[in-house]
Amino acid sequence: MSGLTGMTWSHPRGHDSLLAATAAFTRRHPGIDVSWEARSLQDFADFPLALLAERYDLLVFDHPFIGEVAASELLVPLDAVLPAGIIADAAAHSVGPSHQSYVWDGHPWALAIDAACHVSAHRPDLVGRAPADWAAVLAFARRAHADGGPLLALPAKPIDSLLAFLSMLANDVGEPFGRDGGLAAPDRAVVALELLAELLAHAHPASLDANPIQLLELMATTDEVAYLPLTFGYVTYATPGTRPHQVHFGPMPAGRRGVAGGVLGGAGLGISARSAHVAEAAELLAFVASGDVQAGAYVAGGGQPGHRAAWLDAAVNAGHGDFFAATLRGIDAAYLRPRWPGYLPAQTTAADLLHAGLRRGAHAGDLVAALDTHFTAAHRASSPVEGRDPHGH
Repeated sequence: MSGLTGMTWSHPRGHDSLLAATAAFTRRHPGIDVSWEARSLQDFADFPLALLAERYDLLVFDHPFIGEVAASELLVPLDAVLPAGIIADAAAHSVGPSHQSYVWDGHPWALAIDAACHVSAHRPDLVGRAPADWAAVLAFARRAHADGGPLLALPAKPIDSLLAFLSMLANDVGEPFGRDGGLAAPDRAVVALELLAELLAHAHPASLDANPIQLLELMATTDEVAYLPLTFGYVTYATPGTRPHQVHFGPMPAGRRGVAGGVLGGAGLGISARSAHVAEAAELLAFVASGDVQAGAYVAGGGQPGHRAAWLDAAVNAGHGDFFAATLRGIDAAYLRPRWPGYLPAQTTAADLLHAGLRRGAHAGDLVAALDTHFTAAHRASSPVEGRDPHGH
């Protein structure tokens, strides 16, 4: 019997979904044994993949790692081990840029088994309709704060504060970064940061120390939070009966570019180049990423599929509070972050810098200048391929 080991992230969306899909796989392939372990959401964002690739056959990871993955040959290029039709199906049925986010130098290094981006979330019983644009969001935040709640909240731990800033900027100008790696429109970045700071000044006090899961949990179990203008979507909270209060999701608020610009999240599944069972791992990967499994066992197990078939499936939507149909327009216009080697540690440092500045009430112009300098220097130090922009296009 072949034994495969996999590493995912410790949330039902990341773990239970794979257990359900894997159970369906092993019923068809009783000669292949599969076990999964899970790491925290923070480690999912920044734990070195090189260490995981030494220990596991299969890795679930975030797309900003792709530049590092390709440069260090940590994973197997999937076009070398999967039939072309499998990859073509994943590309044709991608939700927004999810599939493309795992392609580097023409090779797919993972298949997007999970799709997410920045969306909005609200409790209709507390807020009625969600604010449609950023002016309405700010008006709601001020009014709710003055009235004593239920309040607006905004996930703003270090990484979440930076991603909120990038979503707001992408929502306003398109690509936030220039070819030198720095901020493309510092003047508009100041406007976005001033808006973020004012929203946080009127937000639920837990915001600066919370991630999306923590605030969605607060929204779904108490009446303290009525509205999140930016959060990564979690179908768990839209599924009836899973929490005391059902949360409704929709696209991010409209800016100068409509609802475009919400930072892309999600997760891809790749195969370690150190694996002794690449063929079996590829068979499992193809199974998990297939449309039937994504819209079947995977989503039934708590997953948030990367295959478009699930997002368009009427039965899937009916069972999950129309989460997928309600947010599809936003994820199709999501923003794909840079993926050059070195971007992730640069992102982590920038997140700490921004968060510290927001906490102490730093001047927006000074913070933007510091972020611009930091990203420019980090991009220069990464020595990207000549002529390639910060996204690796």
